[in-house]
Amino acid sequence: MTHRFLWYWEIGEDLWEGTDIWDKAPLWFSQTENYVEEYGEQYMGRVLSEQKGTNEDYKWDHIWDIKASDPNQFKIAHDKILKKFKKQFEGRWAAFGTYDINHPNGATHWVGVSGKDDHEHVMLLDELQKQSEFIKLLGERGKVENVRDYMVLSLKTY
Repeated sequence: MTHRFLWYWEIGEDLWEGTDIWDKAPLWFSQTENYVEEYGEQYMGRVLSEQKGTNEDYKWDHIWDIKASDPNQFKIAHDKILKKFKKQFEGRWAAFGTYDINHPNGATHWVGVSGKDDHEHVMLLDELQKQSEFIKLLGERGKVENVRDYMVLSLKTY
């Protein structure tokens, strides 16, 4: 898969309210079909914790699909990590959420962090892993199984 559409809205709200989507959707979908060879999997879930990104240079998102044994415990530790390492996460989008419909490779949750590129992501990880407080907070997340991880370049946001 080379591209992904991500529809992101407040739970319980109508994403399309106030738009003329139903007038324009057939044209948009027919034009899109000219470029799509095959559609990939579709997933649906919720964002449980999020820090909005403010740095426009952070266009690359590193996503980890995980199995979290205790999502509440994971969320508490995740939020502590963002608070404790505020400087390192400044300007970055950082979030934790669920897969409620269709679980990729059995993953129940996902974690994402934005950055400039793959090199910069590894530098952040290296900096954090050298700090004992970070390692301690990772342990407070509970049992976690990493299912897979991948990078996504955000091309356009509306």
